[in-house]
Amino acid sequence: MTHSSFVWARSQGTAAPSTQPGREHVKPVSFRREGVNTGGRRAAAHGWLSPSEVTLDHSCTGGPARTPPRCRDQGRIRSPSRWSCPQVGLSTEVSGVASVNQGAWVPGTTRYEFGYNSIPNIAITGAPPDTNFARWGMLHDGGAYRMYFFRGSTADTLYQFAWNGSSYAFGYNSIPLLTLTGVPTDVDASSLSMLHSGSAYHAYLRRLGDPTTLYQFIWVPGTTTYQWGYGAYLPTLSVRGFPTDADWSRWEMLHDGAAYRIYSFRYGFNDRLLQGSWNPADGAYEYGYNSIPELTLAGFPPNSDVGKSAMLHDGSAYRFYFQTL
Repeated sequence: MTHSSFVWARSQGTAAPSTQPGREHVKPVSFRREGVNTGGRRAAAHGWLSPSEVTLDHSCTGGPARTPPRCRDQGRIRSPSRWSCPQVGLSTEVSGVASVNQGAWVPGTTRYEFGYNSIPNIAITGAPPDTNFARWGMLHDGGAYRMYFFRGSTADTLYQFAWNGSSYAFGYNSIPLLTLTGVPTDVDASSLSMLHSGSAYHAYLRRLGDPTTLYQFIWVPGTTTYQWGYGAYLPTLSVRGFPTDADWSRWEMLHDGAAYRIYSFRYGFNDRLLQGSWNPADGAYEYGYNSIPELTLAGFPPNSDVGKSAMLHDGSAYRFYFQTL
């Protein structure tokens, strides 16, 4: 059994516009501006550089596989062929959380398992004092694992973190502060989902009182802003067919190189995920479409904060995270 019930015929970033909730753009790579990754362009004294002038600066490559103890103890990571780099009303909560527990989907099953092909626990470092850990998301953009938190009680300002080889560090190889623009007046900013589609960085918020309507924001290359209704991307997306006990206060999204996927917990359960994906024929996210309808979480430790979860796909694995209590 595969993670999805169909065989993907398209490679990452090449799907036709009609199959996605937004049009396809040239796939970006990560550029740096004086050590800060804008996610799309690199600035210098003479202006914006072309992609041919860009050099990537990653501390390691590959997915977040578990580092073997003797490598970890010596502060080294084996070559990616054997071991890859460690992955890695508004709430105003600012907790002392300093790490995430990580698991991954076990191929051929319906299970996400704590520590499977993963470093079990990863630190979060350098967070500003007003980081709102209750509202967050993660993504992998083909070159970096990224983490985002709202700033305090704002509904339009995000702090960005990235994997630096030992932790998720605030501002590392990133624009530290990002802004959502054009935010609708009825947005529910109590939660956030992020993904990278191979061609763009996406942020999603729900409509207040209607959690199955999503507002889509797209990062505008060369800026520090995610814009609602940017370009030809659909500003509003619908979610259909999920069971009535879907817990939309706990939901995630990711792009796996072929499909846009959405997940929610089943209400009353901390180990059950309901899954749907984008159906281009209907122009909506649909429960069970090209998906395993229900997935389980296994082995996550008691210090996992079941109210603070995130997911991503890194090109090779589906990954799940709980913040720690």
